[in-house]
Amino acid sequence: MQKTQLGCGGIFLLAASMSATAYADTEDPSALGGKASIFYSQNGYNKDDYRSVRSLNWSATANYKISENYSGYLTTGGYRAYEDKTGDFFTDSVLGVSRSSLFSFGETGKVGASLQFTIPTSETSKKEDLNTAARLGLSVSGKTAGFDLSIAPRYRKNFHEYKTTVNGKVLTEHVVSVVSSVGYGLGDAYLSGSIIGGTSWTYSSVRRDWTYVGQLSASYKFTDSLSGALSASNSGVYFDAEQGTLGNIDLFDEKSATYTATLTYSF
Repeated sequence: MQKTQLGCGGIFLLAASMSATAYADTEDPSALGGKASIFYSQNGYNKDDYRSVRSLNWSATANYKISENYSGYLTTGGYRAYEDKTGDFFTDSVLGVSRSSLFSFGETGKVGASLQFTIPTSETSKKEDLNTAARLGLSVSGKTAGFDLSIAPRYRKNFHEYKTTVNGKVLTEHVVSVVSSVGYGLGDAYLSGSIIGGTSWTYSSVRRDWTYVGQLSASYKFTDSLSGALSASNSGVYFDAEQGTLGNIDLFDEKSATYTATLTYSF
């Protein structure tokens, strides 16, 4: 399921989390809340093509408001794959804490932070003997001319049982990435564009390629609890670590792009 080396949860979970940002600022008076999403993803290839990728995915997040600025959260998920290795699989779970505002600036700007730990529930993490991973993130957000703007640098450190090659695969130790997004609300509808770029290093300090995922999304709030979204995302390499040259930058390819339809229930 993971399409890049960003170590950020894969394109499909990225699509779900990004499309859910349309209503992230809705205030909930209760201390306990959360959301559950189901989303279907596929690329542009015919299902009979060997390059076809299709899956039915789900994710669930529980949030607990600790104080005015601090919240704890637990996220888990899974998917059913219809190509290659078919079947039902879990993704990694995440347990974290976030602070909504470290400080504010201007009229609408604020800086937040989060720290989360990975619970290795996915098949891939178990095969790689991942004990956990810690990810520290900052977020800078604001609003101008009706547009929501944000940028979030993140650093992740993996902790594997072994630091050598496992099952023929060289393991990743460090991951750095930056997520930037812009969104605009039109009544109950929300349009957004996001891009995540990053790279990683192995335990032997060998740097991977610089990769990216870009996404466009349109979401609609049917009720206070139910929303839906349609999105298209594309990924690629923008710097080849081995050759030191530009990679296969492609803003959009209708065949290899991932198309996702999401339904989210918030509580």
